[in-house]
Amino acid sequence: MLAAMLLMLSTPSGCYYDNEEDRFPGATCDTVNMRYSVEIKQILQENCYRCHLSGSATFSGIPFDTYEQIKAVADNNKLVTRINDASAPMPQDEGLMSLCNRQKIEAWVRAGAPNN
Repeated sequence: MLAAMLLMLSTPSGCYYDNEEDRFPGATCDTVNMRYSVEIKQILQENCYRCHLSGSATFSGIPFDTYEQIKAVADNNKLVTRINDASAPMPQDEGLMSLCNRQKIEAWVRAGAPNN
């Protein structure tokens, strides 16, 4: 009995938090001075490129291969609309990306989606 309890306690748990909002409730999201080349491109690489690069096996038909292509989707407001659509979330296979990442993209778009 004791051995079984020790085994249970020493076995790693499968529980974990997979986003900042769960790990740090009430934490603020820094959306000041969002830069395409640093923050935004990284978010897109982590969440969007597997379906939005024209050479990918799961290509969606909406390319994010160049800044100009992403800027066009940002300028017509489709980027912000899609990343916040809970009924058809992006990325599709994972659900809505973190609120902080969505806020960073929104701040960048509000600033004119600069290529910085």
